[in-house]
Amino acid sequence: MRIGERLEANMAPCLEKLVYGYPLVNVDETPLQVLGLLGEDGKGKAPHSSANAYMIVRAAVDSGGRNGPVLFTYKDNRKTETLISILKDYSGVIQTDGLHGYDNAQKKCSFVHLGCPVHARRKAVEANGDRKEGVAFELLKLYASFFKEEGKPREILDAGNLKGEEYSIRRKETLLPLLEKIHDFCARNVDSCVGKLKVACQYPLDRWETLIRFLDYPFATGSNQRAGNAIRPFCVGKKNWLFNITESGAEVSAFFYSLVESCKGMNINVQDYLTYLLLNANRIKDGDEEVWTAMLPGKCDISGVKAYRELLFAAKPDINRTEPYNLRGKRV
Repeated sequence: MRIGERLEANMAPCLEKLVYGYPLVNVDETPLQVLGLLGEDGKGKAPHSSANAYMIVRAAVDSGGRNGPVLFTYKDNRKTETLISILKDYSGVIQTDGLHGYDNAQKKCSFVHLGCPVHARRKAVEANGDRKEGVAFELLKLYASFFKEEGKPREILDAGNLKGEEYSIRRKETLLPLLEKIHDFCARNVDSCVGKLKVACQYPLDRWETLIRFLDYPFATGSNQRAGNAIRPFCVGKKNWLFNITESGAEVSAFFYSLVESCKGMNINVQDYLTYLLLNANRIKDGDEEVWTAMLPGKCDISGVKAYRELLFAAKPDINRTEPYNLRGKRV
């Protein structure tokens, strides 16, 4: 905890600045339980709930659509004011699963908010169940037509047969009519639907401008999957460890998840990076932003760490030694 708190205090602000240097940030959040979280009355917050706080993840994407660093942030709520507090310094593009708080935050911030057609489709999946006919099934077929075509312009771009501007034009010409079919279908059927089916039809209508806005940005896709992929290990993990005891523990957990998921997304060996960081962090003074920034994933040269680890693993005990070993951490 002491190591994590010091690293988090010095490196998390640097990592946020690095993330906010990218043109697109995918954002997602997941609930968690913090046992030591107190409400305004000084008592336990939502003591009978399995979740009383949130982990918010921001996953950066570069102009070529490639993964950048990832930042986890612990918050005890996901109200509009909280979202504003973490996004107020970002002037690029964010993509979310459609939580209305981000639309509200956009009004007081300088970022542009994109929606996620994948999440719109999920409402139709929930409404349809296993049926092979009906309004929800027909809506799912329209979504299938859209997603089938979505990747084709990207494949042409990656093959070198399209330039960025041509890609944007081709993609919009291909996909916008398919999205408009979804919109028109929902508009025709929403008044005659109830329950989950009405939600499935109303969802894209309420978020229409946000859902189609990704077509204006070539580095964005119709999915918020980068944030989802980054946050998934945390969601799987909490099914085992269930809760954090304190808010400090949640904050340190968020920071280490940030480092690990940044490395994974940027194809950096996690063990090599953490070895390098823990070997060298003690040399850096608190508050030295330039040096701490140089320690972030993708910013430091960790090529020599593998040989160091192999040397440690190759160490063998002295068979002639009679005194017990006194094992201590290496002082750097």
